Amino acid sequence: MRYAGFRYGGGNLGDEIQSLAAEQHLPRVDELIEVDTMRSLEVDEPTVVIFQGWFAQSPETCFPPAPGIVPVFVGFHITRDFGAARWLLAGESLEYLRRHQPIGCRDDGTRQMLEEAGVSAYRSLCLTLTLPPRDRSPADGRVFIVDAGDVHIPRRIREDAVRQTHAARPGSTDAEKREQARHLLDAYRTRARLVVTTKLHCALPCLAMGIPVVFFGDPDDYRFDLLGAIGQPIHPIRPTRGPAGALWRFAAFRKRWRRRAWRDVDWDPPPLDVSAHQRELRSLIERKVREAEAAATALDASAIDRP
Repeated sequence: MRYAGFRYGGGNLGDEIQSLAAEQHLPRVDELIEVDTMRSLEVDEPTVVIFQGWFAQSPETCFPPAPGIVPVFVGFHITRDFGAARWLLAGESLEYLRRHQPIGCRDDGTRQMLEEAGVSAYRSLCLTLTLPPRDRSPADGRVFIVDAGDVHIPRRIREDAVRQTHAARPGSTDAEKREQARHLLDAYRTRARLVVTTKLHCALPCLAMGIPVVFFGDPDDYRFDLLGAIGQPIHPIRPTRGPAGALWRFAAFRKRWRRRAWRDVDWDPPPLDVSAHQRELRSLIERKVREAEAAATALDASAIDRP
């Protein structure tokens, strides 16, 4: 059998970080396949792939995957953008998910969508939480502010901070994006004493490594509910409901709201202990990969030939 990882067509390095986290649980990676075109992929022999991440920017050419792909559904996320939920939860795609249930979902929102469609599912969390913890904190660590331009940050925190983004450099190849992702993870591991971010796949790897995180986002967004599940506070960037939400169009109100909101933030949080989640998730993915390997071994060659 073969083993494969995913590559993504977008410019968010969080995708590459998720792929790197998933691939550490495979014996090897023989190839990388484009997630949005795997429906038409030519597969000559059974190929085990961990379906961690978000699906999909091009759902019609993504699902159902080509015969011969043996999926490991852990950390699966269905986006509501691009018509993905409509496509994945109907027709052939839905039948495919039912054949491979139960589905391990990155978040509770995805789990609910699947269960409402009649698919057995559970929240597995995200494999970026299985990145290894760092041995020690840097003696001269810096604050990293990552894609948090809309966040009001106290001067003592932002002074001398490292400003970072998870946007890939324009025109980057797949190999270059992976190298940029590795560089980011190494920078956090070796240099960060605190990370302030709005990016889920900045927060989760840093929490896995034992780095304190201050996270800003929409607490009602189902993409972020796994942060709450592991005990990481989610600080709102802006009000989304009620009179405050309506007043957000006024610059003076936005300025006052942001200044008031950050007073409730613990800007010196301790590292969050996610070790129990890490152990459970590592055990789960090891078992699921073994099951996929057994399924791949039993897969008859004729089953992967297209009709």
